[in-house]
This record gives sequence, C-alpha cells and structure tokens, in this order.
Amino acid sequence: MKYFSVILAGAVLALSASATAQQPNSQKEEVGKQDRVICRNQEVIGSRLSKTRVCRTAAEWAELKRTERLAIDRVQSNRYKNE
Repeated sequence: MKYFSVILAGAVLALSASATAQQPNSQKEEVGKQDRVICRNQEVIGSRLSKTRVCRTAAEWAELKRTERLAIDRVQSNRYKNE
C-alpha cells in the first residue's frame, strides 16, 4: 500500500510539472503562429488566368478577415433602411 501511494504521488508530481512547463511554450507557440507568413494566390478581377500572390502574417490575415466581415455586416444591416 505504501509503495502504491509513493508511485501515485510521483506520477501526480510528474504530471503537474509537465503541465506547468507546457504553459509558457503554448504562449510562445501562439505568438509564433501569429508571426508566421502565409502566402495566398488571389485572382485578378477581369482575367481568368492572372493571379497575384499576397503574403501577410497570420495576424494580418485575421485582421483583414475581421474588417471585411464588419463591412459586410454593416452593408447587409443597412440594406433596407435606404428605401
């Protein structure tokens, strides 16, 4: 019984140490994910073949998506107010 409780206590300590050690790494990974560069090919309006390559960080892509979504929501909510 005593042997089992020592092993159990050791396992709990090992798991708690690994959980606390992962927290700073996850913050670094989150910052690293926001700083990575993502390149996308965007079609040029008026051409079926031409494409432009646009490279931005993940944070910039997220901000662009957010601002575009806000603009779409604003237009859709004001659609019937002008009539």
